[in-house]
Amino acid sequence: MTDTSEHKPSTILLGSYGRGNLGDDVFLVAASQLFANHKLYINSADDSLLPESAKGLVTTISTTNAGDLLKKLKVFMEVKNVVYFGGDVWVELYGDRFPRQSLYKMVILNALARLFGKKIHYIGTGIGRLSGWSLLLARVSARLSHTIISRERRSAEVLGLGGIDVLPDLAINLPYYRPKLHTLPKEGERFVIGISLLYHLPDPEQNFPKLADAIAAFIDSLAPDRFKVVLLPMLVSERESNDDLWASKRVLEKVKSAVPVEIYQAKGLEDMVQTLGSFHVVIGTRLHANILGTFNATPCLGIAYRAKVSSFFRDNELSEYCIDLDGLSELAATFQLMYDQYDHVAQKFFNASTKNLAQKEAYQAFVAQYE
Repeated sequence: MTDTSEHKPSTILLGSYGRGNLGDDVFLVAASQLFANHKLYINSADDSLLPESAKGLVTTISTTNAGDLLKKLKVFMEVKNVVYFGGDVWVELYGDRFPRQSLYKMVILNALARLFGKKIHYIGTGIGRLSGWSLLLARVSARLSHTIISRERRSAEVLGLGGIDVLPDLAINLPYYRPKLHTLPKEGERFVIGISLLYHLPDPEQNFPKLADAIAAFIDSLAPDRFKVVLLPMLVSERESNDDLWASKRVLEKVKSAVPVEIYQAKGLEDMVQTLGSFHVVIGTRLHANILGTFNATPCLGIAYRAKVSSFFRDNELSEYCIDLDGLSELAATFQLMYDQYDHVAQKFFNASTKNLAQKEAYQAFVAQYE
């Protein structure tokens, strides 16, 4: 049997993936779907760190010891495309001794890739709050690339370079969506609210207790016979003590009312997408809870702990359904507005879903140029 992989273009994917974070799994699974006709490589110690839905779709490059350097060099010489995919790739590593190290590495890698005739692409990426020398490094690395597809207008504006395309988050390339126009539950059925929480906010020791108190107080304000709450952790990891499951349990401990509340651990990325699509409203602190919910046409109420969350709602003309982390006092009133105008709100999110998913073709057209 002929090995068809020998005739595929070789591409290395550089980005976030796995390790119990379903939000990061989005990037890898979406990229593997998008580059399905490529021979894909990714830095990873072994396949055990990859989401189940991506296993077999990518070839891992061991990163466990210095002896693997030759393997990396061999792959680097083989690949035609270097692709940074998903998430904020231009960032400082806060709390690290060398916070700009990833920016320097990106500049060096891109310069070497250009020297050896590789194509460099940023696909569905964003930028953090950079200024001064860090922003200059980000712009240098970006100028060395052949393609930049930003996941939001804000990132394109911060980079301030010409030729940047803006498309929806890379997550639109997932195959799991079943968007529908959401409606209020039938008489006698409960209105189900899904809530995604995380601990790692800016200044978490100060801000997470405020978030937990606000969410618990919101749940306590609901009528027990009309509402149900499902806490949906997206990061569940044995390596992370304060993961989303831990955060959800802390909130559950604070709830005093008789409102039914449960914690649901998704079995995988597909289950997570379908579960978000089954709720009547998603209250999302994690950006990808809002993204996956919106792409499934589920009305979402975003809590913007970073600019990327508010940027997503603004780009989709849904800003009135997003509050700042400092504005948690607005949570109940914003939810009540969405509930009182539910049919109107549901239609807006259905329209946003339709508009976003239609843009998959633009991603596919880009990839087709390099097949």
